[in-house]
Amino acid sequence: MKSNISYDEGRYIAKLPCKDDHLPLPTNYDVNVGRTENLIKRLRKTPLMLQKYDEKDRNVTRFLWLSDPSDPDSPLTTYRFKAVLFGATCSPFILCATIIKHLENNSDNRHTSRMYDPLGLLIPVTIRAKIILQELWKKKYAWDSPLPRELQQKWQEIARDMNRTDHCDEPEPQSPSESSTNTITGIHDIIDMTRYSTLGKLLLVSAYVLRFAQNCRLEVSSRRLEHLTASELQQTEELWLRSCQQSTYGEEIKNLSSNGNRLPLVRHLRLFLDATGFVRCGGHIHNAPLSEKFPYLLPQKHPFARLVVIDAHERLLHSGSSLTITYLRQKYWIPVIRRCVQSVLRACVICRRVNGNSYHAPDPPPLPKIRVEDTEPYTATGVDFTCALYVRDKDGQEKKAYSCLFTCASTRAVHIELVPDFTTETFLQAFLRRFRSRKSLLRLMISKSTTYIGAANHLRELMQSNAVQEELNNKGTEWRFIVKPAAWYGRWWERLIGLTKTAVKKVLGRSYVDSETLSTIITEVGAVINDRPLTYVTFGEVETEPLTPSHLLFGRRLTKLPYSEDIELPGPRASNFENITKRARTQKKLIDNFRVRWKPEHLTAIREHHRVSGKKQQTIKFDDVVQVHNETPRSSWKLAVMEETITENDGLVRAARIRTQNGHHTTRPIVELYPLEVLCDTVSARD
Repeated sequence: MKSNISYDEGRYIAKLPCKDDHLPLPTNYDVNVGRTENLIKRLRKTPLMLQKYDEKDRNVTRFLWLSDPSDPDSPLTTYRFKAVLFGATCSPFILCATIIKHLENNSDNRHTSRMYDPLGLLIPVTIRAKIILQELWKKKYAWDSPLPRELQQKWQEIARDMNRTDHCDEPEPQSPSESSTNTITGIHDIIDMTRYSTLGKLLLVSAYVLRFAQNCRLEVSSRRLEHLTASELQQTEELWLRSCQQSTYGEEIKNLSSNGNRLPLVRHLRLFLDATGFVRCGGHIHNAPLSEKFPYLLPQKHPFARLVVIDAHERLLHSGSSLTITYLRQKYWIPVIRRCVQSVLRACVICRRVNGNSYHAPDPPPLPKIRVEDTEPYTATGVDFTCALYVRDKDGQEKKAYSCLFTCASTRAVHIELVPDFTTETFLQAFLRRFRSRKSLLRLMISKSTTYIGAANHLRELMQSNAVQEELNNKGTEWRFIVKPAAWYGRWWERLIGLTKTAVKKVLGRSYVDSETLSTIITEVGAVINDRPLTYVTFGEVETEPLTPSHLLFGRRLTKLPYSEDIELPGPRASNFENITKRARTQKKLIDNFRVRWKPEHLTAIREHHRVSGKKQQTIKFDDVVQVHNETPRSSWKLAVMEETITENDGLVRAARIRTQNGHHTTRPIVELYPLEVLCDTVSARD
C-alpha cells in the first residue's frame, strides 16, 4: 500500500494496489461535486432546507453549496465550515497509508504521534514539546512546511528526551493500616470548610451532599426530595465535629482507647470518649442540673471552631466576648477560648463599623521650617475665621460679624480684622488692602481648604495679571491649604483663635454692641494677646522682662508707656531729625536684641513640649475600605476606598487620598478613617 502513495506538487496521490492500469482516481473536489449535486436533487422537495446555511457561517473547512439557496438552479460555490466534520466516507486503508507515509516523510513528528497520554501523567515530559508546537503556531508554519535549523535542533533534543522515557510508575495508595492516625479520611476531605463564612451554610451544603450520596444508592422511587430535616442537620453537625476531633486530636483519641499512660492534655482536661465516640471534657459537676455537663473538645485554631464562634456571635446579636464565651461553654470547650473569640470578633465587619478604631496616628512630625526660622514678621501666616458675633446695626437690628485672624508663624503675633461675612470680596479687602497696608505682603499663607478655595483661586488670577505683578514687585503670596477637616494641622493658629474667642466673650459678656464698638474691642484684644509672654516668667532678684510678640514687632509692649525718658522730652525736640533717627536706631537695636533672645529662650522652650504617643508601625495600604468620620451618627458615615497614601518627610503617613461612594476624590487625615478590613492570619488546624 505504501508503494502506491506518492507526494507531488504539495499533495498526496493514491493508486489502487490491486490494479496498475486504471483511470486516475477522482480528486476530493470531484467527489464533493458529485455528492453535493445528488444532495441538492434530494432537497428540491423541501426548499426551506436549502436556506438553512448562512453565508457568513464559514471559517475552517470548505464545501460546495448553492450560491443562492432560494434557487435550486443557481451555480455551486465554495463555502467553509465552522468546525471540521468527522465520519467522512473514504477508504480507511488509503487514509492509513497516507498518514503513515506523511509520518515517514516528517520523521520529527513521529515522537509526538506515538506518545499516548490520556491522563496527563507525562506532562512534565511533553510540556516542552507543546511549547514548541505553540511557537510554530504563532509563526504560522504549515503542517508540512520545513522547519528552520534552530527549531529542528530544539525538537531533536526533546525527541531524545522522549525516547528515554520508557515507562512511568504510579505509586500505589497506602492501605488504612499503613496510613498515620492524623490522616483519617473524613468529610473534610470532600468539602473545604474554609470556603464558607458561616456554620449554617456549611451544614446545609454538607447535608445536601450527604443526601445526594444516599439517594444515589437508592432507587428513584425511594429517594428523598423534600426539605432538609432538623435531624439531618444535627447528624451533619455531629459528622463535622467528629471529623474535626479525629483530624486534630488523633493521638489523644488513640491514647484514650488504649490502657497506656495518659497524655498531658488528657490528664489536664480529664478527657474521655462517650458512647458515640466523641471526645468530651470531664469535671466535678456530675450532679449539676445542666443539660451539657461535659462539653465537646474543639481545637482553638481549627476552621470549624472559628465557624462555631461566628455562629454564636451572630446568634447573640453581635454581643461582646464575655457573653459569647458564656454561650459557647454550654456545649463546647475551646482551649484559650478568650483569645480565640477576640480574634474572631476583631474580624467582624459589622462590629468594626460600630466599635472599630481608626488608623493609629504616628508621632507628631518635626515643626516646619516656617515655625523655627528667624524671618521678618508675618512672612508666613496662618489665617482663619472665628465663630459668629452678634452686633447691632444703625437701625438697631441684629446682624452677624466675624473676626478674621492672621497669625505669624515665627513671632506668634496676631492681627485681627472684623468682617461682616465669609464672602471672597470681604476677605480680599481684609487681606489685600487693610492687612497689607498695616503689616506687610505675605510670602506664605496657610488656611483651611473649606473656606478660602474661592478666594485662593481669585487671588491666583489676580497674581497672573500685569497690574498685580507690578504692584507686588515680584513678591507673590503662596497659598497652601491644610488637610480637611484636620484642624490640628493648623494648631499653631487654632490655639490663638481660642484665646481670642475667650477674651472677647469675657469682655462683652451679655452686652449688645454695634460693629464700631466690637471693632475697637477686637483691636484691644489683639494688642493684649500680642503682649502675652512667650518665655517662662521668672521670679528672682533681677527680673528679666519676658519676651512677647510685641517685642519682636515693635521693640516694646503695647499695653505700657513706650519709654520713660520720652515723657520728659518737649514737643519740638521730638520732631528733630537727629532725634527721630536716633529713636529709629534705638528701636531697631531693641528689636534685634529681642530677636537674639528669641532663639535661646523661645525655641528651646518649644522643645519642652515633646509628646510621644503614636505608633510607627502602620497598617494602612492602598485599596482599603474605610469609613469617613463626620459629626453625624456613626451608622450614617460614608464608605470610601483608599486611593493613595501621603508620605511626609519623616517617612510616615498622616493623610491619604480617598474615593467616596459617589466617585468624589478628597484628602483626609488617617485618624479620621476607620478601616473595615482586617488582615487575619490563616486559621489552620493543629499539626
